[in-house]
Amino acid sequence: MLKFDKAPASCQCDEDGDAAIKREYIDVVADYLPDGTVRPVSIKVEDGQTFAIAGIISVIHMSATKRNGAETRYYVRIGDREHYLFFEDAPQNRGPRWFVETKRYY
Repeated sequence: MLKFDKAPASCQCDEDGDAAIKREYIDVVADYLPDGTVRPVSIKVEDGQTFAIAGIISVIHMSATKRNGAETRYYVRIGDREHYLFFEDAPQNRGPRWFVETKRYY
């Protein structure tokens, strides 16, 4: 998740001064293993930069009741930082896709 020290003056933030969380859908290269395990290898963000995933720290499978599907949350190491990476499995009217959460200031 992207983090800023201080919100811009034009920010429409919540009462704690936090920005809204936004899903940023991204390209992910992943290995699909014979046992059904999915292992992300690298991500490509909106501006075109590609980052290798140095390691997977944990994986949590969750049901997404609002979207009638499932999500898998990967806690991964990219460079010297740790990030959450999400895999949305078959949301309504779409195929599976990957996203990260970012903070958006308005």
